[in-house]
Amino acid sequence: MVYIREAHAVDEWPLGNLVTIKQHQTLEERIDAAKTLNSELNFNIPTVVDSMDNIFNKTFQSWPERYYILQGNSILKIAEPANEFGFDRLSLRNDLAMFTKTELDELPEDKYPVHSPTL
Repeated sequence: MVYIREAHAVDEWPLGNLVTIKQHQTLEERIDAAKTLNSELNFNIPTVVDSMDNIFNKTFQSWPERYYILQGNSILKIAEPANEFGFDRLSLRNDLAMFTKTELDELPEDKYPVHSPTL
Protein backbone atom coordinates (compact mmCIF):
# COMPACT_ATOMS: atom_id res chain seq x y z
CA MET A 1 0.00 0.00 0.00
CA VAL A 2 1.17 3.53 -0.69
CA TYR A 3 -0.03 6.00 1.90
CA ILE A 4 -0.46 9.48 0.41
CA ARG A 5 -1.48 12.88 1.76
CA GLU A 6 -4.71 13.03 3.74
CA ALA A 7 -7.81 13.47 1.59
CA HIS A 8 -9.92 14.91 4.39
CA ALA A 9 -7.48 16.33 6.90
CA VAL A 10 -9.21 18.21 9.73
CA ASP A 11 -7.17 21.32 8.94
CA GLU A 12 -7.69 21.25 5.17
CA TRP A 13 -10.88 19.59 3.87
CA PRO A 14 -12.67 18.02 6.85
CA LEU A 15 -15.32 15.38 6.38
CA GLY A 16 -17.29 15.60 9.61
CA ASN A 17 -15.50 13.90 12.47
CA LEU A 18 -14.65 10.70 10.59
CA VAL A 19 -11.03 11.75 10.03
CA THR A 20 -9.17 13.46 12.84
CA ILE A 21 -5.72 13.66 11.26
CA LYS A 22 -4.08 16.94 10.31
CA GLN A 23 -2.37 17.25 6.94
CA HIS A 24 1.13 15.83 7.30
CA GLN A 25 3.86 18.46 7.55
CA THR A 26 6.73 15.99 7.82
CA LEU A 27 7.56 12.55 6.55
CA GLU A 28 7.51 11.29 10.15
CA GLU A 29 3.89 12.46 10.55
CA ARG A 30 2.93 10.66 7.33
CA ILE A 31 4.65 7.48 8.48
CA ASP A 32 2.86 7.66 11.85
CA ALA A 33 -0.50 8.13 10.10
CA ALA A 34 0.15 5.10 7.88
CA LYS A 35 1.06 3.00 10.93
CA THR A 36 -2.14 4.11 12.67
CA LEU A 37 -4.24 3.18 9.62
CA ASN A 38 -2.63 -0.26 9.35
CA SER A 39 -3.14 -0.87 13.04
CA GLU A 40 -6.79 0.25 13.11
CA LEU A 41 -7.73 -1.78 10.01
CA ASN A 42 -5.60 -4.80 10.91
CA PHE A 43 -3.74 -4.59 7.62
CA ASN A 44 -0.89 -7.04 7.34
CA ILE A 45 0.51 -5.88 4.03
CA PRO A 46 3.69 -4.04 3.11
CA THR A 47 3.11 -0.29 3.27
CA VAL A 48 5.19 2.60 2.04
CA VAL A 49 4.45 6.31 2.19
CA ASP A 50 4.56 8.86 -0.59
CA SER A 51 7.31 11.44 -0.43
CA MET A 52 6.50 14.88 0.94
CA ASP A 53 6.66 16.22 -2.63
CA ASN A 54 3.92 13.67 -3.44
CA ILE A 55 5.58 11.97 -6.43
CA PHE A 56 3.35 8.86 -6.32
CA ASN A 57 0.22 10.99 -5.98
CA LYS A 58 1.22 13.19 -8.93
CA THR A 59 2.10 10.18 -11.09
CA PHE A 60 -1.04 8.14 -10.38
CA GLN A 61 -3.44 11.02 -9.60
CA SER A 62 -4.46 9.19 -6.47
CA TRP A 63 -5.82 12.09 -4.38
CA PRO A 64 -8.33 12.30 -2.79
CA GLU A 65 -8.91 8.55 -3.00
CA ARG A 66 -7.90 5.93 -5.51
CA TYR A 67 -7.08 2.26 -5.18
CA TYR A 68 -4.56 0.41 -7.30
CA ILE A 69 -3.15 -3.03 -6.62
CA LEU A 70 0.42 -3.04 -7.88
CA GLN A 71 2.93 -5.83 -8.12
CA GLY A 72 6.41 -5.07 -9.38
CA ASN A 73 5.95 -2.91 -12.47
CA SER A 74 2.40 -4.12 -13.11
CA ILE A 75 -1.00 -2.79 -12.12
CA LEU A 76 -3.07 -5.83 -11.11
CA LYS A 77 -6.27 -3.93 -10.41
CA ILE A 78 -7.65 -0.41 -10.57
CA ALA A 79 -10.66 -0.11 -8.29
CA GLU A 80 -13.69 1.82 -9.44
CA PRO A 81 -16.06 3.55 -7.01
CA ALA A 82 -19.05 1.39 -6.06
CA ASN A 83 -21.31 4.41 -6.58
CA GLU A 84 -21.37 8.18 -6.01
CA PHE A 85 -20.72 7.61 -2.30
CA GLY A 86 -17.38 5.92 -2.77
CA PHE A 87 -15.61 2.61 -2.73
CA ASP A 88 -16.53 -0.74 -1.25
CA ARG A 89 -13.53 -0.86 1.07
CA LEU A 90 -14.28 -4.32 2.43
CA SER A 91 -14.19 -5.67 -1.11
CA LEU A 92 -10.90 -3.86 -1.69
CA ARG A 93 -9.50 -5.32 1.51
CA ASN A 94 -10.53 -8.80 0.36
CA ASP A 95 -8.92 -8.22 -3.06
CA LEU A 96 -5.69 -7.21 -1.34
CA ALA A 97 -5.80 -10.33 0.79
CA MET A 98 -6.35 -12.48 -2.29
CA PHE A 99 -3.47 -10.92 -4.25
CA THR A 100 -1.11 -11.04 -1.27
CA LYS A 101 -2.32 -14.45 -0.04
CA THR A 102 -2.93 -12.93 3.40
CA GLU A 103 -5.48 -14.14 5.94
CA LEU A 104 -7.60 -11.36 7.37
CA ASP A 105 -9.55 -11.03 10.56
CA GLU A 106 -13.25 -10.34 10.09
CA LEU A 107 -14.24 -6.69 10.46
CA PRO A 108 -17.66 -5.60 11.70
CA GLU A 109 -19.62 -3.92 8.92
CA ASP A 110 -21.04 -1.35 11.34
CA LYS A 111 -17.48 -0.06 11.87
CA TYR A 112 -16.53 -0.26 8.19
CA PRO A 113 -19.76 0.27 6.24
CA VAL A 114 -20.09 -0.83 2.66
CA HIS A 115 -21.82 1.60 0.32
CA SER A 116 -24.17 -0.53 -1.75
CA PRO A 117 -24.78 0.54 -5.32
CA THR A 118 -27.97 2.54 -5.75
CA LEU A 119 -30.76 0.83 -7.63
